[in-house]
Amino acid sequence: MRAESDIVARLSGDEFVVVLPHLASPDVTAVAGKLAAALSAPYMIADRELRMTPSIGIGICPRDAGDVETLIKYADTAMYAAKANGGARFCYFSPEMNQEATDRLLIELRLREGMEQGLLTMHYQPKIDMTGRLTGLEA
Repeated sequence: MRAESDIVARLSGDEFVVVLPHLASPDVTAVAGKLAAALSAPYMIADRELRMTPSIGIGICPRDAGDVETLIKYADTAMYAAKANGGARFCYFSPEMNQEATDRLLIELRLREGMEQGLLTMHYQPKIDMTGRLTGLEA
C-alpha cells in the first residue's frame, strides 16, 4: 500500500480487490509484480511451508471502465485469464476477453438447453492396446 487512499478489500472467499487510485498506468506492472512476489513467498505455519499461487486480474480506470462495478467485473475476467494461463501471474483486461467470456457462456447455455431437451447422446469409443485387447472405453 502506498497512500491513505489505497484500498484492499475481500470480495469473496479467496478473492480480494486492491484499489490504487493514484497509481500511474506505467507503474501498474511493477506494482502487480511486487504484489505477486509478496503473495507467492512461502509462509511457515506450524512447521509447514505453505505457498500461494496468486492470479491477479488488472482493470484500469477509465481506460477499461468508468464505474466500479464494471471495472471489478473486468478485473475478475482478467484474473480468470491469468488462472487459465497457469496461475501465479497477472493479466491485464482486454476487450477480447469479454467476448471470449460471452462466447463461453453462450456455449454453456446451449449445452444445458441441449441436455434438457434430450438432444445430446453419449457415444463410447473402445480403447485397445497394441495386442488388440480391449482395455476400456472413453466417452
